[in-house]
Amino acid sequence: MDGFSNVQIQLEEIPSLGELNYVPLERKYLNILLLNSLLVFIISIVLLVYLWTVIDKQWFQNNFQWMLVGLLALFVLQFLFAYKSFSYKAYGFREADITYKSGWLWRSITTVPFNRVQHCEVSQGVLDRYFGLAKLKIFTAGGSASDVSIPGLLLDQASDLKEFILEKIKTDE
Repeated sequence: MDGFSNVQIQLEEIPSLGELNYVPLERKYLNILLLNSLLVFIISIVLLVYLWTVIDKQWFQNNFQWMLVGLLALFVLQFLFAYKSFSYKAYGFREADITYKSGWLWRSITTVPFNRVQHCEVSQGVLDRYFGLAKLKIFTAGGSASDVSIPGLLLDQASDLKEFILEKIKTDE
């Protein structure tokens, strides 16, 4: 017990995440968010038209146009939400950790120290490949899901960041 120390740390001495220079996601990622919104809207319209032709209920027939207006309003809200929330997504690296922030209405900041990283991977969906983007997933111990996922990175950039993290893991061991 001779070497034990537990000195109080003053809050003013703790580094602030607000001082971190965040890097915004690639602008092309906004296209993916907007296309996903459009895809959900189109599927919803097709489903609504299908139900309109199949269901013989008079109420459904009489209120079909209001359902279309409601779907259009939801689409516009989803479109605006995707557009607005994009500007709040960013990431940053420091010597010992990586931070990802997101959220327009519900904000989230996740920081993972490099010495807690188990592995990381780069993945691409169909739209990601089309736009030349990728997602960097960072995993820590104790779960099957990634602890931090950074979408909207250029493929080369995501691969470089993965290699950087793997090198940091090696040197920290």
